[in-house]
Amino acid sequence: MKKYIPVVFLLLVKTASASSPLNLALSGEATQIDTFNYFGEASHAIDGNRDSVYSRKSCSRTYKNTNPWWRVDLRDNYVITHITIVNRGDCCQERLDGAQIRVGNYLNKNNGNDNPIVANISHIATMETFTMSGYVEGRYVNVLVPGTSKYLTLCEVEVYGFKGNVALRGKATQIDTYNELGAASNAIDGNWESIYYKNSCSHTFTTTNPWWRVDLGDIHVITSITIVNRGDCCHERLDGAEIRVGNSLDNNGNDNPMVARISHIRSSQTFTMSEPVEGRYVNVFLPGADKYLTLCEVEVYGFKAKVNLARRGKATQIDTLDSLGAASNAIDGKPESTNYDDSSCSQTFTIINPWWRVDLLKTYIISSIIITNRGDCCSSSLEYADLRVGTSSANNGNDNPLVDWIWELPEGKSKTFTFSEPLKARYVNVFQQTLDKFLNICEVEVYGYEVEPVNLALGGEAAQSGADEFGPASHAIDGNRNSTNSCIQTTTSTNSWWRVDLKDTYVITSVTVTSRGDCCHDNIKGAEIRVGNSLQNNGNDNPLMATIPRMPKGISETFSPSERVEGRFVNVFLPGTGKKLTFCEVEVYGYKDDGVET
Repeated sequence: MKKYIPVVFLLLVKTASASSPLNLALSGEATQIDTFNYFGEASHAIDGNRDSVYSRKSCSRTYKNTNPWWRVDLRDNYVITHITIVNRGDCCQERLDGAQIRVGNYLNKNNGNDNPIVANISHIATMETFTMSGYVEGRYVNVLVPGTSKYLTLCEVEVYGFKGNVALRGKATQIDTYNELGAASNAIDGNWESIYYKNSCSHTFTTTNPWWRVDLGDIHVITSITIVNRGDCCHERLDGAEIRVGNSLDNNGNDNPMVARISHIRSSQTFTMSEPVEGRYVNVFLPGADKYLTLCEVEVYGFKAKVNLARRGKATQIDTLDSLGAASNAIDGKPESTNYDDSSCSQTFTIINPWWRVDLLKTYIISSIIITNRGDCCSSSLEYADLRVGTSSANNGNDNPLVDWIWELPEGKSKTFTFSEPLKARYVNVFQQTLDKFLNICEVEVYGYEVEPVNLALGGEAAQSGADEFGPASHAIDGNRNSTNSCIQTTTSTNSWWRVDLKDTYVITSVTVTSRGDCCHDNIKGAEIRVGNSLQNNGNDNPLMATIPRMPKGISETFSPSERVEGRFVNVFLPGTGKKLTFCEVEVYGYKDDGVET
């Protein structure tokens, strides 16, 4: 999840610095909007030559244009650490003033110029290096000069970085855990150590159909997966395992499509996808009875898939002209369908201040929005409309901040609105402030990413049965995963329980539990995580979300529901007599739904 990205970035940089930095652009392919003459080919800017005199054929150059651009395709996705730009040296340095450096994985309809801005060029006298301030990944690096009557000349573009293992940013879990040396997270710790006792491999008990899974936090396009097997013994235990990738948690993700089968791995093996594979969850699943599953590293390479968030949302509008013009037509994923009779466009009656809105159902950071106009007539219905984006539903969302206007948009054409500053939003509105006008939209696409998750338990109130004086309920929501001196403990009783009141109802996406590290970690085995809105029986009758298996000492395990779960109260309930419940932290992640049906 995004909250872990800065830590992972530091880890990756440290790993990459062990060898000399590699200029990735040298192996890439360059192109540009057009070429001034044979001295100014796009490829000259990635020839490894920093010569800045144009006549020596080592610089690129475009004609005078509106928004001229240059791009290098790195041929694969990389984590980018820094980019060096060499400006023309014999004249005209000011032509590069105001240029934008953009990095991403998508070309779309705008040649990659809609990818995120990672740096702005104020002025370069000769050469300047731009170091990325956060986690930046992409296949395409663009230099774009916004404005009219502009030339673009570049005498060298150097791009430095490395292949990004996206599993390092994920969360791992498995069917159960053999002991404290075999936590699921060991298989995504960035360490290829394959001797089990060195605490860098995962390990399950012997069981039927054991599995291990990493949640990448969002949908990714997967290009390859590397598996490191155990090295001190037992290589054959992994024979016949299946690698599965997808977006479903049905059967703990083990029903997702199989992308590879492991015949035998002596040490490590990389599985390269023959065609694009998309998914959030990567599982290693070992079918059969009496099986152990041990993994010493799982590396997943790829990049975050560009997801049209509007397709997940719910559309509405001020009113609807007829059965062909439903608000939902504008988020049906068919931007090519611009004929109203095809029932793929929205339309209101003629009315004062018509509006259309998509509720994304939770808050995202919005990076771009694409609007497609009607193609068979009536293009003026969108003329001068407001594009409003925000988190408020007041006045149907029409009071949210104005982020742009839709000026002239020809019939059947699309326009992309990009935002260099983060826009936090749940609602996207098209609002026409005018008398007596109807509003037609054939598609609205919204791109962005989820807001960093918030541990809802930190703002809650904890309680438990029979509190031990050294283990009050509040220790489990203090934000401290320390597994020896920040834990809860009940007295020995029948049906021991612990509960956090989140103070409001939330849709729960995951619950992370940290076991005790000094002793007694088995005391949580068989405990039930229950979520709901009732305090009957202290909340212990609320629906069951997950059962906690045996947990090794001092580890954190994440439990995700297989279907929608919502509630105000999250309980850990240990059924049985003569039981003492003890653990060290409960983290609850989710979002406020505001009563919207999903």
